Amino acid sequence: EIEYRPGRGIYALAVDWTARASELIAGDEYRYISCVFLYDGQGRVTRILHASLTNTPALAAASARAATSRTSPVLISTASSFPSPKN
Repeated sequence: EIEYRPGRGIYALAVDWTARASELIAGDEYRYISCVFLYDGQGRVTRILHASLTNTPALAAASARAATSRTSPVLISTASSFPSPKN
């Protein structure tokens, strides 16, 4: 489940990390989430195709992941970091 929080960003709720992913996150081996988005003609995000753990996020303004537990929301992208399509 995904939720947009105005002024804050897009969050994934109740992420079900594998045991290995949880270990890597807890050990700070992965600190960010990076996503692939689809856009409408106005540059608004219409769909998130996928998201993955990474240390080199595609968005320069990405902030470190917000949670490591299976019950806490995970910040996917900050409200100010949505890229705009090139015209």
